[in-house]
This record gives sequence, structure tokens and C-alpha cells, in this order.
Amino acid sequence: MSRIWESGFGRVATARCQRRRSRGLASEAVWIFHVSPDGRFAYNLAAGKQDDSAELYEFDLTTRTSRKLCRVDELDPHLAGFDTHTGYGSWDDRGRFYFVSFPSPSSPKFRQENAIVTAIDPVRLKQALGLIP
Repeated sequence: MSRIWESGFGRVATARCQRRRSRGLASEAVWIFHVSPDGRFAYNLAAGKQDDSAELYEFDLTTRTSRKLCRVDELDPHLAGFDTHTGYGSWDDRGRFYFVSFPSPSSPKFRQENAIVTAIDPVRLKQALGLIP
């Protein structure tokens, strides 16, 4: 994972790509959606209430099963309070996908912090979490 700090990033526009019902939470939304280059997995950030940290999930497109990998504030504690995330289909040639996080007007970090760009290598993340050797 790496961070890119932007000063003077200004307002960032975002849109919810999908709303879904999961475990009875009608307010849960998917903020990012990345299909791996080989088409086997999809990665998304799901967020519930605004005070909750978004959670990163891996969805196996072959078996149609999903698993929670981690919360975004577990990737980097500085992401706590960044409650808006966006990013779709942005992979680099090193196998990493990217998303942008920023605080909404209801976040305590609003007007104190700008945006954070996060790069995630799913293989390295799953190795660090002990999910694969």
C-alpha cells in the first residue's frame, strides 16, 4: 500500500455506484469496484453508517463467494474519518488497484484534510493477512 498526499486537492466529486441490502442494512453502499485483470476477482469497499469505517471485500467471480479482507482504517490508521471513497477499474502494470478517500462534510476531518490516494496490491495484502502463503 502506498499513499499520495495532495495539497489543495479541492472538492472531489463522487457517486455511489450501487446500493444494496446486506444483513438488513439498507444504507450500505459500494463505493469502489475493481475487477482483477484476469477477471477472477472483484474488490469493493462497502460502507454502512457514516461513522463506520469502510470494509474491503474480495468477491470470487467464479465461485460467487465473498470475504471481508479488512477495514480501510486497518490499511492505514490515517484513513479513519475519511468516509467517502471512489475508484473504478484503475489497475497498474504491477497488479495494484487505486481508490481515493476524502472526508465528507459530516466528517470531523472535513476542511482539515484533503484526499488520500491508496494503492492496494491484493496478493501482498492477502499474504500479509495470512489468507494465502
